[in-house]
Amino acid sequence: MAIRTVIDDIDVMVGDFPEINAEDGKLTGILSGALTQAIKALIRKMNGLISLGSGITGHRAGNMDAQFIDILTPSVADTEFVVPHGLNRLVTGYLIVRRDKSVGIYDSNFGSWNANTVFLKADAVSASIKLMLF
Repeated sequence: MAIRTVIDDIDVMVGDFPEINAEDGKLTGILSGALTQAIKALIRKMNGLISLGSGITGHRAGNMDAQFIDILTPSVADTEFVVPHGLNRLVTGYLIVRRDKSVGIYDSNFGSWNANTVFLKADAVSASIKLMLF
């Protein structure tokens, strides 16, 4: 099964800070203005705007080290299925964000989880679910 890539959600994430070089080690007016604008942008993103993102499958969950994954559970209840992800680390846990029917999801083969996959089971058949892996 292919490894899933994490797609950054740039609409809610704080952007990369530009490199700012001081002239002769001094803070110039232009440098001061650039720093002020960068700090204000950071404050705007953080004050009440921390987001879980768009929820689009494969996308990073906003400002979190988490990823959204859409899954259709197997057609036989309690059958193990693999969930590839792009977090490049062991998953701590997961949340069901959306589902189209009553379904419980639970761990399977936990000892085989790795930096790219988790193994789960569902107690309902053919349920369309959105998970947030973190």
